[in-house]
This record gives sequence, C-alpha cells and structure tokens, in this order.
Amino acid sequence: MREGNSKVDPPFSSNDVPMLSGEESKVPPNLTSPSIPALPGGDLVLESTPISINAEERNLTEHHLAHFREDPVRFMMQMGAFYQGTGWRSYKNYIGTRIFYEGYTEELKERVLNSERVLYMIAYLAEKQVNLLSQTMPNATPKMIAKRKKKLEKELQIVANGMVDKLIADLNSVRFI
Repeated sequence: MREGNSKVDPPFSSNDVPMLSGEESKVPPNLTSPSIPALPGGDLVLESTPISINAEERNLTEHHLAHFREDPVRFMMQMGAFYQGTGWRSYKNYIGTRIFYEGYTEELKERVLNSERVLYMIAYLAEKQVNLLSQTMPNATPKMIAKRKKKLEKELQIVANGMVDKLIADLNSVRFI
C-alpha cells in the first residue's frame, strides 16, 4: 500500500491476465530442442533416448526383477508392499524432497497466509467495505474509518486462517496419511 493513499495496489500487473486466444498462447519452438528427423515418405523416425534431469540416472527397478509379464505373482507381491508402504517404494526412505516432517503443515499454512495475493485480497476487501461504510455514514471521521478498516482486516485474517486450516491437510507425519 502506498503511504497517504488508501487505494490498494494489486501485486500483479495487467499483463498477468491469462491468454485466451489460440494465436497468442502458442509457444515458440525452443532453439535447444532437437529437430525430429523425417523420412522422405513423411514418416517420422523416433529414437528412444533416456531422459536425464540431473545427469545422474538410477534404475529403481534394477534389483527388483518382478515385472508383470515375467512373474505376475511376485509383481503383485511388490504391489502389495507398495500399498502397505514397505520396501523401496515406502514413504520412509523415498526419493525427492522431504515433505513429511514436523512443522511442515504449519510452514505451508504460514506461506499461504503471508502470500502477496492473500494479503492483497484481505486489504482489498477491507478497503471495499470501508468505502461502503463511508458512503452510508457521511459523518464518519478518518480516524473512525481507519479503526474500522483495521478491525475488518483482523476479521478477514481470522476467516482466512479458518479456510486454510480446513483446506490444507496435515502432512506432519507418514502415520497420519
């Protein structure tokens, strides 16, 4: 918010509006993407190349030889282990960013409540309500309006807290999930 001005500035520009027309939403070809070779008859030749994100590749199924066509019983046993959360597919030692730890849910809730857009909407709604109040009460002083705006922002913050509590699942432990 600007000093001395009660108007709330949006945290995003008008250029952030999603593109709806098909012509504007086309993505230009990437200069680094390889061209697809075509045969003289117009048929495409596709080569299987491994996808590597970090230049380190690991075959997770290398030591687990249970493939459905080769050994359906063993494959079903591994699927059972997957659903029970045991073995290499369990959540106790999974690959990737850790998401199940104490305080993770509170951290998520705090991030959402302190996000620029949520704070903007709270200030915007309070400002809108105060403007309606000042129109209905012509004898309202600026001090009274500012006090009412603060009160409205606190009430909207409580509503936002309640919504976030209901919308974000508890991800503090694997046992809960």
